[in-house]
Amino acid sequence: MNVLAWIICVAVCMGTLVVSSRSRAGVVLASAVASIIGGMALVTLLGLVLKEMNVHLSHGSLTALFQLLMSVVTIALLNIMNLAVRGMIAAQTSFHTKYNASNLRRFPVNLVIDHAQRIRLVSAAFWGAGSLVMFYGIWFKMTV
Repeated sequence: MNVLAWIICVAVCMGTLVVSSRSRAGVVLASAVASIIGGMALVTLLGLVLKEMNVHLSHGSLTALFQLLMSVVTIALLNIMNLAVRGMIAAQTSFHTKYNASNLRRFPVNLVIDHAQRIRLVSAAFWGAGSLVMFYGIWFKMTV
C-alpha cells in the first residue's frame, strides 16, 4: 500500500512541477497556499466530526491521514520553491537586460540569460528528485 502511495505522490509532484512551470506565478502560489490551508482544514474538520461521533481511528488510519496531509503540504511547498527559482532567474535576466546591457555577453551573465530555460528545467528536476526522498520519508518512515 505504501509503495503505491509513494509512487502516486511522486507522480503527482512531478506533474504539478511540470504544469506549474508553465503557469503564471499568481496561480501557482494561490493554488499552493489553498492546498495547504484546505488540507489542514479538511484534517481539522474530519477530526472534529469523528470526535463528535465518538469514533476513534486506528493507529494505521491516523498515520495514513497524516501521511496524506504531509504529502499535500510537500507538493505545495515544492511548487513554491520552484516558483521562487523561476522568479530569481527572471529577476536576474531582467536586471541585467535593463541595467547591464553592455555586459550581457560576458561570462557569468550570459550563462543565466542564454540558459534560463535549462536552468528552470534542472531546478524542476531537482525538486522532483528531492520529492523521491521526501515522500520515501513520509510514506515509509513516518509514524504518528
